Amino acid sequence: MPATSRIFDMLRPIFLLPLALLALSGCERLGIADPAKTAAAADAEAKAVGAGCRNAGRGIQDCYNLNPAAAKAMVFAGWKEMNDYMTENKLEPIESVVPQPPPPPPPGAKTKKNAGDEETAEKPAEDAGEHAPRKPRAGKKHDEAEKST
Repeated sequence: MPATSRIFDMLRPIFLLPLALLALSGCERLGIADPAKTAAAADAEAKAVGAGCRNAGRGIQDCYNLNPAAAKAMVFAGWKEMNDYMTENKLEPIESVVPQPPPPPPPGAKTKKNAGDEETAEKPAEDAGEHAPRKPRAGKKHDEAEKST
């Protein structure tokens, strides 16, 4: 074997390593999510939610209830950080201008939509101004009347 091929065989891993690293660096472009980045983004989102809740004057329990998917530890960290900042700078909470959504109805309670459906179902067609089509009666008398006509 010539000496140049031996040197090339020895240096081959050195040349292949940068090529492999270059190929693997494009994984994000393929849509493969990095778990560390996803977790960091979720933590930052939860911390921002906590800070926003404190800035709006909401209690920590309200914040937990309004954002059940957020990590509670990070929500608390953001809430506490904003609380310390507001206390230090003597800032007042900003009142929310957006009205709060009504609380969900208890399970099994009738909603307006369901109650309206039942009311219309209970009313006879005559009350609505329409006449219901007559249904033929079942029985011997009806069968005999049809035969005689």
